[in-house]
Amino acid sequence: MAQLKHSLCFFLLTLQQQNHFTVIDLPGNFEFSISERTTDTDVIQDERNIQFCTAKGPSMILPVIHCSVDDTHKAIEKKIVHLAKAVDSKEYRTIGVLTNRKLASDMRISHKNIDLALNGNSNLEFYYCVVKDQGTDGVPSSLDERLKAEESFFQAAQWLQIHDHCGMKAFRKRLSYMIKKLYKEEFSRVKTKVEQQLDQNQEILNTIFPPRNDNMTQRMFLGNIASKFEVLTHAALNANYSANNIFDTEPNMRLISQVKKAHMKFAVRFAESGHNMTFDGFLELQNGTGAERSNRRGEGSSLQAFWAGKGTENIERDTSLFPELQEIIRTEVFDYARPTNASLMKRIGTVYQSTLGPHLETLNGEIISILFREQVTKWKSIIIDHVSDIIYMIHRYIFRLLCLVCPEEQVCKDIWNKLLVKQLCILYQGALGQAKLLVDVECHHPPATFKQDFDNELRERRHQRNEVTSMPTTFGFKSNQVDKQTTNKDNDKVACEDVYDALEMYYKVARDRLVDNIYRQVIMHKLLEGQGSPVKTFGTYMIMGLDDDELMALAGETEVSQRKRMDVACEIVSLKQALVALCMSRG
Repeated sequence: MAQLKHSLCFFLLTLQQQNHFTVIDLPGNFEFSISERTTDTDVIQDERNIQFCTAKGPSMILPVIHCSVDDTHKAIEKKIVHLAKAVDSKEYRTIGVLTNRKLASDMRISHKNIDLALNGNSNLEFYYCVVKDQGTDGVPSSLDERLKAEESFFQAAQWLQIHDHCGMKAFRKRLSYMIKKLYKEEFSRVKTKVEQQLDQNQEILNTIFPPRNDNMTQRMFLGNIASKFEVLTHAALNANYSANNIFDTEPNMRLISQVKKAHMKFAVRFAESGHNMTFDGFLELQNGTGAERSNRRGEGSSLQAFWAGKGTENIERDTSLFPELQEIIRTEVFDYARPTNASLMKRIGTVYQSTLGPHLETLNGEIISILFREQVTKWKSIIIDHVSDIIYMIHRYIFRLLCLVCPEEQVCKDIWNKLLVKQLCILYQGALGQAKLLVDVECHHPPATFKQDFDNELRERRHQRNEVTSMPTTFGFKSNQVDKQTTNKDNDKVACEDVYDALEMYYKVARDRLVDNIYRQVIMHKLLEGQGSPVKTFGTYMIMGLDDDELMALAGETEVSQRKRMDVACEIVSLKQALVALCMSRG
């Protein structure tokens, strides 16, 4: 028994001119552990085997009951009936098979079988069939001889009242009726299941593509992948996310939205932390304290405040996934330190005194360049950090999209490693080079702008500082107090205030110009929209330029793929034949 604890006996019967069917013979049924060979564990395992084999329909249950009059076998009989009802509560797929070695010699057993066949024991729809144990005679015989002997046996008078329940002929008749009934009930479910399996296998076969034994079929295979890549990339760059459900299941595929969101966050953080010394660092501005002026400038910037709150998130640049990026992008996230609160006005005064020349004019033009370069020393690191984020985002997008559109894992790896990685890295380096060039132009060239309202705003600021001369009549100041206030402000003070205004205004012009140029020239042109951008590298144009050796290396069909195609094709043929057979039998 120990060897049968987790084993079942399967018989596949294939007789001439008959459809095959499977018989699952469970190894005995034990109500009690009545010997050393049969333990409590055996009883539990036997119940599990019965539940496993009979719980899943469609199946027919034929509990063979050793009908007896003693109490032990009665208990076993009840247990068998109970198990049958547990898995067939509707009692429409169960036939009780009654037999006993002493069926012919013991009248008590005969009457017991007759009573069960007539009245049943569990209200089974098909009641019971009584069959003669063919192993009791001990004489070798053929199947026909045994069937004739059984038929003759049940001609006895005591069996006449249940004649339609006796023998293999009656059993076959009831079994045939039960099969037909099950067939009618299961037909729709089986047909639907076969159709679903057929559709699934057809989809699998469509993704495998035709055999790729020559360069033409290989080019078609790769061209199909590249075409899908181009279509989805076009949708991703134009925010056409309804074009494919990939954009719903894969959030990182929404490329242009992610890039623009990242750049908006960057613009806010760059405005907050790009300079070294705060421009509100002195309290002698004519329009109030530095804090007051800062509050007035922040009015109405609710969108900026929103993105400032969102801007603390950083993109995780996991270069362990893409080791090819380790030598290109910055792997560590830049620390956006806030500007210091040191007095910028005091620093302007120091630089002003150190740049005085022999000329009559009080202001040396070099002072703006010196102070501006001091304010933008963090720009290069910030820009490289931001462009590294965008490059990682784009690299991740290209790899993931390639995996989604390429049906074979090995082909995907070969395209990535042999065709794309090296070329993508060159393009990333070009984008970073363009970003560094833009930073160098802004930071190390003499300040210059042709913004038409720049000079007008400078004059307006100077006018606001001098407005105090008109205040006495309004606020009750005496004329000599005004004269004293205006004359006590020396030329150096006026010059430093002019420098402050020019520096602050030009810093904003250069900062906004750099933010726009990074987006337009580096991100949009170099990385996204340009003809030679990374996201447009893989496409049908690239596939058309591959030679025969490259096609074979990338798209040559493996034995695994060939075997998979054959298996799926055979499965489709079998399912179609099954569907035809079902429809014909139904008709």
